[in-house]
Amino acid sequence: PGPLSQIPPYNANMARSQGFGLVSVLVILLGVSVALFHADESFQAHFISVHPDVARVLHYIGAAVSAPFAVHRSYGPVTLHYFKGRGRGEPIRMMLEDAGVMWNQTDFTKDTWPAHKYDPRYTFKQVPALVEADGYSLVQSQAILRRIASRTGYDCAFGAKAADFCEVLAGGSEDLHKKRAKLIYDPTVTWANMNEFLDGDAATMLGYFEAFVKEQRPAGVGATWADFLFWAELDELLGLRKNMLDGLPTLRAFYDEIAARPRIAKWLPRREPAYLPESLKEGAGK
Repeated sequence: PGPLSQIPPYNANMARSQGFGLVSVLVILLGVSVALFHADESFQAHFISVHPDVARVLHYIGAAVSAPFAVHRSYGPVTLHYFKGRGRGEPIRMMLEDAGVMWNQTDFTKDTWPAHKYDPRYTFKQVPALVEADGYSLVQSQAILRRIASRTGYDCAFGAKAADFCEVLAGGSEDLHKKRAKLIYDPTVTWANMNEFLDGDAATMLGYFEAFVKEQRPAGVGATWADFLFWAELDELLGLRKNMLDGLPTLRAFYDEIAARPRIAKWLPRREPAYLPESLKEGAGK
């Protein structure tokens, strides 16, 4: 008799039992992963300190299972302390909307802000600031984005390369923001100044972003806090010149992808218009 004769006969009941067993293990694994993903922060911290490798794997599974159904940790309501306009508050609003978090905002104005500026919750006497339901508060826009991301599954926790990508994307977005803001908040800026920026620094940096996002954006990873930060900056540039993404297919696809997310698509028509100084409201850019 050859080796084939040594193979035991097919046992349907045993195969069925093994199949059910495997399914049961998978269901339990998914359940534990989702439970950990939504667990209290103190419990998560303890579990991670005891079983760091297991916790990382379970976090990935929990995030992947929860994200398609927008089932995030119980988070909110929160209050965004900021002015009514977009500014540095817009990426925060977008992520709160996309995550389905209940939120409201203070809508400070130039007239009302001085009375609130020295609120002890504003560490550097500036906003945005985020105040959570239990009174916990935080300032600095990127710190706020990371905080919300850690509670809602937008935190780049998909490996070291994904985390690095987020940090580089956020840093580049901040550099671009500072260059644009220097002009947009200058009451004497002209369209000649703005077009020089759009043709020069902005176009150059977008070319860098095109290559970076195309080559290094992790595949199969959902939206992250850095994506909303970068998207908001692209949106501001498109508000100044509609064809800024022409010839940049990766950035165009990225922009359209975020804009098409169901909750973002509902938010965009409701937000405040982009800010323009009086000196740019007359005439038009390219």
